[in-house]
Amino acid sequence: MKKHIALELIAGTAAAAMMLSGFDSAMTVQELHRKSQEAQAAKNSATVSMQMEADAALQIGADSSTATKASLNGNADLTISYTLDPFQMKMEGNVKGTALGNTVDAKLSEYFVTDDDGSGIIYANLDTGNGGSWEASRVGKDQMRTVQEALAASKSGDYSKLKEQGFDAQALLDQVEKVTTLVPEAVTTGNQECYEMTSTISGSLLSGMLTDVMNSSLSNAAGDGLDDQKRQIAEDILKSLSVNTKEDYNTETFLPVHMEMDLSGSDFSGLVSRIESLIRAGYTGSAAEPEEPQLSVTVNTLKASADYDFDTPVSIEVPEEARNTPVSESGLSADAVKGKAAGIDADQLIPDTDSQQET
Repeated sequence: MKKHIALELIAGTAAAAMMLSGFDSAMTVQELHRKSQEAQAAKNSATVSMQMEADAALQIGADSSTATKASLNGNADLTISYTLDPFQMKMEGNVKGTALGNTVDAKLSEYFVTDDDGSGIIYANLDTGNGGSWEASRVGKDQMRTVQEALAASKSGDYSKLKEQGFDAQALLDQVEKVTTLVPEAVTTGNQECYEMTSTISGSLLSGMLTDVMNSSLSNAAGDGLDDQKRQIAEDILKSLSVNTKEDYNTETFLPVHMEMDLSGSDFSGLVSRIESLIRAGYTGSAAEPEEPQLSVTVNTLKASADYDFDTPVSIEVPEEARNTPVSESGLSADAVKGKAAGIDADQLIPDTDSQQET
């Protein structure tokens, strides 16, 4: 009798655990993405805690006994909070690193807020030990509209507006989903039961993403500041990368809980070749430099992680010292800057597409 009672208790406990669990073994990557998108669309704010770590070694010269060696390492701990309506973002944290004998230990503070007239303002301060100083720059209304459209597309899952501007976000998502796998069992992350997705994103896919964005009107609206040569360099570097990702989503709410990205397994050949070209550009061929320098880079660690909090209320207030900083108008379009100089409000220089559609 006792044996039967014990078995019944075990069976009952197992059944109760299965009922309490939100894990669905039939879930697919596509369905989880859709459910998570819907869950995030219902949230107006969040806080993301990010950690980044890099550790590499640079050697110039083929003979290790006589070669010039330098360490390249750094880490960052950043906290990003945001609200979507109105759009506001705050980023604070510490950045430490050593590169080619130079050491950086700084506190970073940055705010990106929507101004009363619909434009945006970015306030930034990099404190390296002396308190730093605030800088402020304007983000034009056309650029802010691009930001708002991208946010709206992300929340709704309707990427038609972005496609009209030449960026097929849905096609990109489809490509990522093809290289993504859903772990068949629930995992525990931060005391939360989660679905876990893993993926390996190739350099060719990363390069393609950059090309798609650069070729769209989003690039012009965002003012990426990259000429053709710089874009080609960026594409070459991306092609040699490989990104392993891990994403955890709460099984009940479908909200993201944790994310990891690891680039340590990349070959970095594109980056090395670019560094070599810079070094060789200064090669003189003199007696002191009889041969072109040989370069090698060893990357031990290059990774980032993030933890998400959608429950804690977010309140963003720009410090008074930052608000009192003169705002640079360089973020506006050239026409808008000329208009301001002539006493014309920037809004008059940006077509009101809604009004045009109504007429």
